[in-house]
Amino acid sequence: MKEELKQAIETIKANWPPENRTMIREALSIVINETSRPDNWISVEESQPKDCQHVLFCSKSGNIDKTIYWGRDMWKLNNGPKGREYYGKYGRYFEAANNGYIVTHWQPLPPPPEVIK
Repeated sequence: MKEELKQAIETIKANWPPENRTMIREALSIVINETSRPDNWISVEESQPKDCQHVLFCSKSGNIDKTIYWGRDMWKLNNGPKGREYYGKYGRYFEAANNGYIVTHWQPLPPPPEVIK
């Protein structure tokens, strides 16, 4: 899986000209490259993030990206497009579910790097 992540990051870098790259995209690439290890992934069936926490997610199709976990109460206010039978017991509470992803695993984002002046 780590090799697939490296390949995905290289594809992104090749298709995004440097003048269009933002610090967020670069930081996300570093986060995915440095922290995406099998031992860091948490199944949504085992545990869920704190409400309104930003996390990395892995979808059923293998996509990895950043999302926010709304939690049950916030999700009820926004009422996602599909329910438990499609996204699983807890996967529907992730913002990524509104974009069609079936979230299976997540992990916390690492702390931001120190700012060097």
